[in-house]
Amino acid sequence: MCEAIIQMQNSSRNEGFKIGKMKASGLEKNEGIEIGRNQQLRKIAVKLLASGLSREAVANFLEISNTHLELVLSEEDK
Repeated sequence: MCEAIIQMQNSSRNEGFKIGKMKASGLEKNEGIEIGRNQQLRKIAVKLLASGLSREAVANFLEISNTHLELVLSEEDK
């Protein structure tokens, strides 16, 4: 199961980078990539939380701070 989650995380991260690059028109390149990355982090976080993991465990798994997790979860899909 861990391998499946890692593959999902890698796939989502790559998709996030692609989305960020596409949305970067009119934005700074890094800002667009960050938006895409946060969207993908949010999708993964929501799935992990729904599976019963705590917010702290999700933040640790995604290798982000608890504050960043809260920010990502509070953002709506753009």
